[in-house]
Amino acid sequence: MPRYFFHIRNPGEGLVLDDEGAEFEDLQAAQHEARETVRDLVVESIRCSRTIQGLGVEIVDEAGKVLETVAARETFD
Repeated sequence: MPRYFFHIRNPGEGLVLDDEGAEFEDLQAAQHEARETVRDLVVESIRCSRTIQGLGVEIVDEAGKVLETVAARETFD
């Protein structure tokens, strides 16, 4: 199974790299998990009174290529 990495783009902290990654059946499964991760990050940010502007996750493949960026604002459409 392919391994995908979820780098977290966090306002004020920059890009937090995922060094371990996780295996998913395909990109679609990784996208679903990335959206769930962003939703959790948004909830935590709201609880801590932090902005969600610029918050998101970059889905990166094993070669280091960014396949997609999931922004906080996209997860609640």
